[in-house]
Amino acid sequence: MSLHAAVLELLRGAIERNEAPECFAKMLLGVQSQEGLGEEQILHILAMLIGAGADSTSSVLQGFFKIMALQPEAMKRAREGIWNSSTYRVFRC
Repeated sequence: MSLHAAVLELLRGAIERNEAPECFAKMLLGVQSQEGLGEEQILHILAMLIGAGADSTSSVLQGFFKIMALQPEAMKRAREGIWNSSTYRVFRC
């Protein structure tokens, strides 16, 4: 069983126990028979979305680190913003 199929089975179990989060995969399973989607089609759709999300995240992070490396003043302001945030003050050790 592929990783995606295993995750889909976990989601089905959570749906049966009424513990599943609201997400695209849950919606897709809900309309599976109505739309005539096979198991492989659902797996391909979800895998494609995961891949697209990974590509987008990678691109954003790459751009962020490039700007931080090329613009030391921007990096300094970002660092100060993080250090002065209420979240950082609550969670720092």
